Amino acid sequence: MDGGTRALLNSLRPMAVWEPPVLTVGYPVERDLHLDGRGLLLVPSYFCWRQPITLADDGMRPVLIHPVDRTTAPPDASSASLTRLLGPARAVLLYETAVRACASTSELAEATGLSLPDTWPAQRHRYGYAWNDFFEPDRSCGVTP
Repeated sequence: MDGGTRALLNSLRPMAVWEPPVLTVGYPVERDLHLDGRGLLLVPSYFCWRQPITLADDGMRPVLIHPVDRTTAPPDASSASLTRLLGPARAVLLYETAVRACASTSELAEATGLSLPDTWPAQRHRYGYAWNDFFEPDRSCGVTP
């Protein structure tokens, strides 16, 4: 990254604002954390949601775990690693669910070449993905966490 520490800390906006020598972080409780020369370990996390988390122990280096941008492209339909992980049917269903946010079970069956009963788990998974914030549900599709 060009720009060093300043650019790195500024990249955390809007959840954190760097005004030397203070990094102000939106956090549910009011508190001051003084580094006292221990440094700050920044940990990007896909599983950290909405706001950063801090781990503060006077005996350890302070840690700031922060959410990463979740607006990534859907997985490649031909991803060998995804297919090995999930199996071919589930991998193609995951892909089609990601690129066809409002697809019905029948549309998923047609797009994937699977039988209708084979696509029913995709609809159940869609609810799980929406609940766990893996994709933004389109409320007009009847998928509401």
